[in-house]
Order: sequence, then C-alpha cells, then structure tokens
Amino acid sequence: MAQSEGRLGLAVKLDKIQPLQLKKFAESLGWVNQVSPAPFPIYILSHPDFKYRQLVFPDHIEAPDYLDAMDFSLRNLASLHQQDIETVYTRIMETSIP
Repeated sequence: MAQSEGRLGLAVKLDKIQPLQLKKFAESLGWVNQVSPAPFPIYILSHPDFKYRQLVFPDHIEAPDYLDAMDFSLRNLASLHQQDIETVYTRIMETSIP
C-alpha cells in the first residue's frame, strides 16, 4: 500500500497519523484503552457500545504493519460511528498531543 493511498483510495497520508493522536481521538468517542497482554507495544481499545469490536494498532510509527493498522482502524472508526473516512482523518489530525 502506498503511503498516500489506503485500500479505500484515501487521499490521505496515513503515515502522518501519530498513534497517540488516534488513541486520543478514539477516546474522545468513548473508546477505552485496555491493558495489552501482547509482548510488543500496541494499543487495544474497546467501546461499551461495540462489545465485540476492538481497535488494535501499534504504539509507534516504525512498526512494520503500521499503515495497514491505521487503514483498518480508520475504516472501522468511520463505519462504527457513521462518519466518512475523510472526516475521521481530518478530526484525528486536529487532535493535539503533548
């Protein structure tokens, strides 16, 4: 997958999204960070309205599957919250991180 085009043909740069931005944005929608049992650094978030769904993505941009994880997470957030993907991307990019 090219860095500027996701599987959905997004005209966004998925590699510009910082993991903490996605985490903070998801938390603003009611997602809750879970303790990760994985031996590698990832975020696992769940939502009380979506009991059988989780968002799972690396906590660092250098992870080998980072772009795929961002693409998958954005598509799921957009679908579950009934928003278009470009809006979700824009709102994530507007999320400030320390």
